[in-house]
Amino acid sequence: MNNLPAEYYRDRLAHYTHELNNQQQRVNRLSNARLIVFGIGVLLSLLAAAWSGYASLVVVVVSLVLFSWLVARYRQAYSQAEASRALVQFFDRGLQRIEDRWAGSGVVTTTPYEPGVEHPYAADLDLFGTGSLFELLRLGWSPMGDQSLSNWLLHPADRVTALDRQDAVKELSPRTDEREKAAVLAIGLSDFQDQHLREWVNQPPPVWLSWERFATDIIVVLNAVCLAAWLGGYIPGYAPLVSLVAMIWWSNRLNPRTSDTLRGLDRQSERLQTLAELLRFFEQQTYQSPLLRKLLGDLKSGTQASTAIAELAGLAQKLDWPRNAFFIPIALLLLWWTRLAFKVSDWRNFAGAHVNHWLEALGQLETLHSLAAFSFEHPDYTFPDIIAEGRVFEAEQLGHPLLKAEQCRCNDVSFGQEPQMLLISGSNMSGKSTLLRTVGISVVLSLAGAPVKAKALRLSVLYPGATLRVQDSLQSGISRFYAEILRLRQLLDLAQEKPLLFLVDEILAGTNSAERQKGAAGILQALLDRGAIGLATTHDLALTEIAAGWQPRARNMHFADTWKDEKISFDYQLYPGVVSHGNALALMRAVGLQV
Repeated sequence: MNNLPAEYYRDRLAHYTHELNNQQQRVNRLSNARLIVFGIGVLLSLLAAAWSGYASLVVVVVSLVLFSWLVARYRQAYSQAEASRALVQFFDRGLQRIEDRWAGSGVVTTTPYEPGVEHPYAADLDLFGTGSLFELLRLGWSPMGDQSLSNWLLHPADRVTALDRQDAVKELSPRTDEREKAAVLAIGLSDFQDQHLREWVNQPPPVWLSWERFATDIIVVLNAVCLAAWLGGYIPGYAPLVSLVAMIWWSNRLNPRTSDTLRGLDRQSERLQTLAELLRFFEQQTYQSPLLRKLLGDLKSGTQASTAIAELAGLAQKLDWPRNAFFIPIALLLLWWTRLAFKVSDWRNFAGAHVNHWLEALGQLETLHSLAAFSFEHPDYTFPDIIAEGRVFEAEQLGHPLLKAEQCRCNDVSFGQEPQMLLISGSNMSGKSTLLRTVGISVVLSLAGAPVKAKALRLSVLYPGATLRVQDSLQSGISRFYAEILRLRQLLDLAQEKPLLFLVDEILAGTNSAERQKGAAGILQALLDRGAIGLATTHDLALTEIAAGWQPRARNMHFADTWKDEKISFDYQLYPGVVSHGNALALMRAVGLQV
């Protein structure tokens, strides 16, 4: 393994750990200083009040000024400590990935974008959950990035798109400083409710007529004039009361539309400001690859994304002002919510149509950086050659990226035209299912634009479909066998629409040998006739006769094992031909079963 990424991460981790320790000490000192100044200020004010009221006032003012200064310094120090803490987590997480310590390490591994059991390969290839490909790749800056990464893993891209992603990932791979800064800017954005924002901007805003806006301003001015005139003794008390009643009536008349307009901004100012800063950071970057340049263009479509979102954040902040009890009377007199609704409505009319494009672009930038970090951390991985014609998968020394380095065994795997299918036999635990997952996850990575764990990989655009994890369902009332044949039906349908890569594990294991052999032959024949290519596994040696009779369209391959001194061992290497023996009885005897 190339240790340069690990050494770099260790150096950065040590640096920011030291920074965090120093900054945390500073935060603690300032926190204690605030308490001390507050306490001393109160004590001195009481003593000064007994001696002189003027001296007491001076002490209070000085104490408040010093306390305010300490509060400002505390907030600055706390912010710096949070930035260092984010970077400590960033580099520690990267080091965990390099050292194969990442699985289930406390990072969120679930996603609302995970598909159901009907997806043809997500569960089979361990795309989501603890120890999954999603967990390995995810940077986790924002929910937009999570959604984009999920989509790329679940929906294989076409060749042009995959190659564009490759170019972008290659360009971003060495830009570790960019990922470092983005990780800091994205603090607090992981729980941003982007779906609420999307739904909010996609709904047409309430219509505000020009005369309603004019009337609102007039009512505010008249109310202020009446109040000032009454306070000056120029008019009787009933006049401002009448004006106030009129203002309340007008506010209530507009309130339904006001509430509809402002509902999506409640308590969102900080996250929107964070989003604006992250957008501004990416807008300032310069890229060469076509996809990255396109995404930057999307951030500037209609208007500058960061500027518009910052303006929305400012409006959201103004919505929070009346939460201060001292500001509520002013807000009521100014018809604050109604007039703010006018501005928010104008913003939605001007920028709302672009928000989805901005969030999509930002999510894709994060996903590209996720894949770039994966590439940087694994310099021995290779970018696949994605060809335009035919259906082919040719790999040299292909390995599974989710396995620890010391556990992973690499194999040469080639199929496509001749043979169109590999039928892999072997005993239990010999590596058959792992090979299927290795091939499938390599296709997913390739078409997402990422490098793969291989010396070389040449493939066409393929859509995986697998039966590795089909299960029975008590709720649905179906057996595992029935679930398997439903999935096989799904794969046959997909093969008519897409260039299918089938990964069929222990085909039709839930039925008797005679029906299994006939059914397997018919299903595999139908898949091949529809142009699909792929792998099928079995430990039923009778099924290997299928491949033997279909040469050169199909080929038998196998995994072997050795049994010595009551111990079984596997080399997890793929060999030509049919396996010569099984190991089920030996395994049963090894665990004490009398068979």
